[in-house]
Amino acid sequence: MGIRFSIIIVALFAMHALCLAQGGKVSMENDNDSPDDGNNSGRAKWKLERRFYLGQNFPDPFLLSGKATIEYKIAGAPYALLNVYDSDGRMHRSIYLPGDKNTVNISGEQLTPGSYTYALVVYGRIVEKKEFNLLP
Repeated sequence: MGIRFSIIIVALFAMHALCLAQGGKVSMENDNDSPDDGNNSGRAKWKLERRFYLGQNFPDPFLLSGKATIEYKIAGAPYALLNVYDSDGRMHRSIYLPGDKNTVNISGEQLTPGSYTYALVVYGRIVEKKEFNLLP
């Protein structure tokens, strides 16, 4: 009995860790895509609810002298970071994102024209990445 209990506990922790790695939580939801058999059988599917979201910058590409707006969502976290990396993987900027806001403006100041990656970092781990292009 002890070994079975240990295996169940390890499996639950593994499922929880996988769920957190995907940035969400597991919940039950009615499957509206399934055919209705008339008795509303209530089939359900598992859905991973997204707690974190990182939008594409607008405009994209943007000019060195201009600014771009990025939408984000960090439900359940007091803050996050937006890290900006060049094409060689060097971090050029880290921007504090408060949990009570949902947009941030970034400028091309102190950057050179080219391709960049920006990453949403919550609780010390990257949960989503996007790219932008900076024009002269």
